[in-house]
Parts: sequence; C-alpha cells; structure tokens
Amino acid sequence: MADDASSRFRLRVTLASKTEPYEVTTRLMDHHLFDVERSKRKWPSPGESVMTWLGYLAFAASRRSGRIEPSTTWEEFLADADEVANLSDEDDEGEAEAITPTP
Repeated sequence: MADDASSRFRLRVTLASKTEPYEVTTRLMDHHLFDVERSKRKWPSPGESVMTWLGYLAFAASRRSGRIEPSTTWEEFLADADEVANLSDEDDEGEAEAITPTP
C-alpha cells in the first residue's frame, strides 16, 4: 500500500448507480474528514480497518470533486459502492488493490 502518511491517493470508485468507474485523488481535507468522522463514530484506526478508511476517503473525495451529490451521506455511498481500488498501489507495484467497502 502507498505510504499511509501521504495525503494523496488515486482511487478508482465503482458505484452500482453509475455505468462507468471513475477516479478521484484524495487531498488532506479528505483525510481530515475521515479523522473527524472516525472520532465521532469511534471507528478503528485506518490500519485496523483499511476498507472503511479507503472507502471513506473515496466518499469524501467523490463529494468534494462533484462525482457524487454533496448531499450524499456516507451510508448512501456505502450502499451504492461496489468497489474502491487504490491505484496508488498500482503506480508503485503494477496492480491495483481492490477494496470493497463494508458497513
């Protein structure tokens, strides 16, 4: 996996409601939003729950970039998400790491 301390990940998101996957690149704000939400919901650390972490980063980056409606909730995104692949790993190692978000 790419360096966890980095604030930039390239993610490919596949949603059931969209005909084609799309890519987003995370920014520091997306990681911050995960930290805030993690604290509120008492989620485990990213290392303990990689799927939740990358799924939430994909959600935050998707909302920020306009790929999904700003009113979309985490729960709605999660129900619609088929797959999140970390393309940053592909850049490093030659193949993407697919992450399927789960509640």
